[in-house]
Amino acid sequence: MKKTFTIILLCFYAFTLKSQNNSDTIKLQEVIIIEKSIKNDTSSFGYLGKVHLKDIPYSVQIIPEKLIESTGAHNLLNALKTDASIIPTLDPNNDERGLTNVSIRGYSPNYLLDGLTINSYHMPLVENVERVETLNGLNSFFYGFSSFGGTINFVTKKPTTKQIASISAGVHSGSVYFNSIDLGGAIDKSKKLSFRFVSYIEDGDTYIKDQHQKNISIYGSLNYNLFKNTNLRLDVSHQNNLIQGQQNVFTVNPASNINLPSVELFDPTVLYGQPWTYSKLRFTQIGINLESKLSSVFTFRSSFKYGDAWWKYNYNVSSFTDNNGNYKTFNKDFGSNQRYYNAGYALVDASFKTFKIQHDVTFGYSGSNTLIHFGGNPSSSILLGTFNVSSPEYVTMPDTIPSLSDSRTSYNRYYYHNFLIGDRIKINKYVSAVIGLSQAIYSTKRTTGNMTQTGSADYTQNKLVPCASLVVKPIEQISVYASYVQGLGIGGIAPDAAKNAGEMLTPSVNEQVEIGIKTGIKTFNFALAGFMINSKNEYIDPSDSIYKQDGREIHQGIEFSTDFVVFKTLSFRGSFTLMDVSVSKATNNPAIEGKIPQNVPLSNAGALIEYKLPFMKNLAFSFGGFYCDKRPINAVNSAFIPSHYQLDAGVRCQTNINTRTITFNVYVSNLENKKYYASYTSTGLRLGTPRLFTLSAKFEL
Repeated sequence: MKKTFTIILLCFYAFTLKSQNNSDTIKLQEVIIIEKSIKNDTSSFGYLGKVHLKDIPYSVQIIPEKLIESTGAHNLLNALKTDASIIPTLDPNNDERGLTNVSIRGYSPNYLLDGLTINSYHMPLVENVERVETLNGLNSFFYGFSSFGGTINFVTKKPTTKQIASISAGVHSGSVYFNSIDLGGAIDKSKKLSFRFVSYIEDGDTYIKDQHQKNISIYGSLNYNLFKNTNLRLDVSHQNNLIQGQQNVFTVNPASNINLPSVELFDPTVLYGQPWTYSKLRFTQIGINLESKLSSVFTFRSSFKYGDAWWKYNYNVSSFTDNNGNYKTFNKDFGSNQRYYNAGYALVDASFKTFKIQHDVTFGYSGSNTLIHFGGNPSSSILLGTFNVSSPEYVTMPDTIPSLSDSRTSYNRYYYHNFLIGDRIKINKYVSAVIGLSQAIYSTKRTTGNMTQTGSADYTQNKLVPCASLVVKPIEQISVYASYVQGLGIGGIAPDAAKNAGEMLTPSVNEQVEIGIKTGIKTFNFALAGFMINSKNEYIDPSDSIYKQDGREIHQGIEFSTDFVVFKTLSFRGSFTLMDVSVSKATNNPAIEGKIPQNVPLSNAGALIEYKLPFMKNLAFSFGGFYCDKRPINAVNSAFIPSHYQLDAGVRCQTNINTRTITFNVYVSNLENKKYYASYTSTGLRLGTPRLFTLSAKFEL
């Protein structure tokens, strides 16, 4: 690690020095990443298409590729760090399944890839995307189905007629070395056929001792201009992922006077699990997209993705037995799961005027279905022993762990159907509106086979949900809006820690009201939103350890975000969220009435500052930070994860050598090496990450 750090710093220094002595060979590039990022003034507005940010009557954030690269992000948590509505809940190195997850406005979001539902167990690699869009709040109408808190849409890199070629290499998360190739351009002279190809490989030891990470990803896309206004695009991606040595998951029981231990007792670089535990994943996805301008009025858009994913994992879960750091550890081994999924939409856009009022109408269908085959045997749970956080031990893998069969007699199948019609109405340059109706249909079919899951096997819910928004622009640069939307929320699945693990709860109807103001004046932007979300409450009942629905969750609060550039040398991007969240109308368990739902903070903030030296335009320095409020660990709020903050810093050099652009980047997260708890979800406690260096070099050929 020290050797790699020294080599890259020497290269960094050499190019900086040479830029002063050999100006004929090297041309310095002006570097302002945040300024480039704020020029993204349009975003996907669900199935209504791309819309200017000031015309979207919801809180929206865009994280472009340049900003992802400049902050050394290699997972979703790091990429969204400056969006204060995003709360990390699962770090891939600290999750028993190697997954990444966040929450928006106190809820787990819905994840989309190019506007279509993702059901591959794994988030898309940020190295394969050109931007990440977050549409906060309940927005079921715009995406068919959505989480209560919001939607995260990964927009993949698209074919380009301009020839591009770049190679990136570096190290992150300890000693995980990576390299990436990104190619694109026109294939024929007429430029009707173009392509994009991205490969990514990482391999090495993470910052956690005896944990190894390996990831191989290939993504390819072809675009063919069939006619003047008709494009056909094909996408193919494949990924293999392995994490060897899963971090332990800890649980506490305040009801038995076993409290949350001090975070200072833990060392985030120690593997509290076992080196022989693992998470294995492989998936393949194929997509097709067709868009055609049929006339001056009508446009047809359709997209379809099919994928299959295989997943198997083995991990340890531990429960503290006292307040002295002692805990019992159990190993859980799962039979492999196979998932088949597809999603698509077929939409028609009609643009016309009636009595000088502009209408942009979208109508059509969107839907998806997923089939999950579970391994034929139930997971095993074997006691490995009793340990202490000050002296964790490795043990030999027990020979009593059964050889789990891949015969899959248990399955879940989910169907999502959505028929929608929406109209973006522009009355004049001052007033516009969005109105729409969506017929949402959700159904599930399930057999338990020889699994231990409980609950109803089949159910269907059908709901007509409305949406209405009004946008007023007193001047062109300012938008004031108010929105109301209903949505059909999908019932949650009971986690492993619940007695009814795997049970699927029933859908529910939820609603949101949001008001806000946005402005964009040259390089200055800000947005302020106030919201109220009313949703069904789901939780693990401490009285019987059963995952159930009881009462309503009321999430209300404000979000503020801004980005701007001063004198072309100083750039700023930041946001904060303040919420008042509580459970109401709890009838089964009055003890949760008025309480904050598990793992929901009431305030958080994030910021990133970038400064370019006026006398050395090839250098840019960045400094950022993130704050997260305390969070309850259970439904009755008997204990809380302490609040924490984290500071980051980076330096970047960009230069040209004979028209070839080279960018060197050094980024340090958790600069002060603070210990903190990242989250406490329904499956257990997650540790935060220590101080980490990301070192990279990107060569644009």
